[in-house]
Amino acid sequence: MMEADPLIVQAQTKLLKRSEHVIVMADSSKLRRKSAMIVAGLDRINTIVTDDGAKAEELEDFRSAGIKVIVAKVTEDDEMKKLA
Repeated sequence: MMEADPLIVQAQTKLLKRSEHVIVMADSSKLRRKSAMIVAGLDRINTIVTDDGAKAEELEDFRSAGIKVIVAKVTEDDEMKKLA
């Protein structure tokens, strides 16, 4: 889990210290981005939820790390809502 804003990183790090289970919801395009600041490593994430635009090899990296992967199917209605 990455973030660009140092203040957000600080706040999220404090929250994560109190969390037992970490679920990350990320648009598939976010899986391909990189950042200099890491909020949580893969060892801290339990589940990731993303859309069906994610590539199989990206998802396999998470599964190999022991992370449960949930892929949500994007419908045409969902795409239209993005444009509105």
